[in-house]
Amino acid sequence: MIALTTPSNARPWSGFLLLLLLTLLLVTPPAFAQSVAEITNATGTVHIRLPNGSLKLASVGSQLNSGEIISVEQDSSVRIRFTDGTELVMKPGSRMRIDEYHFQEAEPESDNLTFSLLKGGLRAVSGAVGTRGNQDAFRGRSAVGSIGIRGTEFGMVFCEPGQCDAFLESLPPSLRDRVIQGGLFFEVTLGVIIFINDAGEFILTAPEWGYAESEDLPPIIIREEIPFPLRQFLPLIASGESVGGFSAGLGVDMFAQCLVQ
Repeated sequence: MIALTTPSNARPWSGFLLLLLLTLLLVTPPAFAQSVAEITNATGTVHIRLPNGSLKLASVGSQLNSGEIISVEQDSSVRIRFTDGTELVMKPGSRMRIDEYHFQEAEPESDNLTFSLLKGGLRAVSGAVGTRGNQDAFRGRSAVGSIGIRGTEFGMVFCEPGQCDAFLESLPPSLRDRVIQGGLFFEVTLGVIIFINDAGEFILTAPEWGYAESEDLPPIIIREEIPFPLRQFLPLIASGESVGGFSAGLGVDMFAQCLVQ
């Protein structure tokens, strides 16, 4: 009977292979890591910038994670659905970062959804986060303040000085002169939102809208019968619709002329 033995010179190789395997496990993200959101509809060109700085093209079905920046080019649009049911529609020339996200069905006290609108505009319909348990779990940030929700549909548009003047002509002159400096326009079409900056917290109830030009100053809140001037460029989101209420063939969107420099 012949005994089979392992050559002694194979032992160093075994240790090396084990060390290599452990190193790969440490530096390679798990392929099964759960994403926080998915692109459910897109037209034109949409990019995703990863936390490491690399850039990739996005399409329907692309998975999104915290720390990533979604950029929508001119004549393009994208619809994003988070795992809690929150939906965002980004308009042409917009850029948004997913800052933080946590949602577990059995852990409402740990809910968290925070994003930053870096450029352009979007409309959001809240899901479970912010409507159960911790009402402060949802935040939409901008350069001049953030928006919290109470079970809401809302829109927000950030305009550079002079960028959106053509779309403000419908406002009374006294109001128009106060908002042409550029800043954040926001409206609530369902429920309640809270605008928060260094000046305090300001509650808006549908169909009110507001404007903020600085993180240090209170916003202008319109509680009268003056329509939100940018509403037509942020269509409502309804279940089963295509991107932002537009057909799949988005074509030229006038909003791009406002937001794309």
